[in-house]
Amino acid sequence: MQKNVDLKGGVPMKRTVYCQWLDWAVSIVCDYVPMMPFLEYYFQLYDVLEGVDIRSAVLHTEVEIKKEKTSVLVRCGHRSRSTSENCNVIMGVVAEFCNDDFFDKKKPEWCLLHGAAVSQDGETAHVFLAPTGMGKSTLAYYICTHGFRFCADDLAVMDMKTGCLLPYPKPIYLRNMDFLEVTEKADAFPWYCYRLLFSDGSVKYPVFPKECMNKSLKPCAFHVYERGELCGSRTMKMTERFQSLLMNSAWISDFQYHSRQLVQLVRLYSVDRIQCKDFQELMKIIGRS
Repeated sequence: MQKNVDLKGGVPMKRTVYCQWLDWAVSIVCDYVPMMPFLEYYFQLYDVLEGVDIRSAVLHTEVEIKKEKTSVLVRCGHRSRSTSENCNVIMGVVAEFCNDDFFDKKKPEWCLLHGAAVSQDGETAHVFLAPTGMGKSTLAYYICTHGFRFCADDLAVMDMKTGCLLPYPKPIYLRNMDFLEVTEKADAFPWYCYRLLFSDGSVKYPVFPKECMNKSLKPCAFHVYERGELCGSRTMKMTERFQSLLMNSAWISDFQYHSRQLVQLVRLYSVDRIQCKDFQELMKIIGRS
């Protein structure tokens, strides 16, 4: 990230990060010095706006982190919250607020699905849909350490005008046990420093794949993912496809409009149900799809 102010004189730090494919700028002003390594770390996948008018971004989120006497205030639009001086907690609030603001300002032609996405050939994407806690983020990170490229985690953004998946390069969030299992051989990952503590009490570790996609992709398939002892996949009927996508939708403000989007998706793309516990076997399955 580009430094554009000098902190030593007590001037607040300022950053603008930019997610190119979502045309989303996040501007941060922070006068709490211990937070800056966390912000640098968390936003490292985003492009930095250098000399670009941030008002030209379609989506623009402004975040203020301000040190008070005995707490730290985080403000984003109409949202504000006072927290302790624990940087892990503050970063969790920043992540929540940025995510909420993105939902508020999203484009109407976007269909948001609760899923992770990876690419094997650099032209098409596999999108894994699953409820919270099923392990799709762990799956995405594992696959990305075995030759696939990262597209998105937790939120798959489909542009219904083009039928393409838009890269959303935010960190992959791993939960405690999943993190220990998947990254035990990772090279010096500073998990003990950089973690997010959310208001619901959950703890997540942001990790960053080495290779990320920087262009929009056509989905080759949507996979409804389930962990299970049996390993295999099956194609679903049209009604079941629609119901599965609806259950894994991340945002529904207009049900009728959103339903039309989902019908369009199930007509255009393959939707199957994958049950697997062994990630290596799962990679073989999607390699055949």
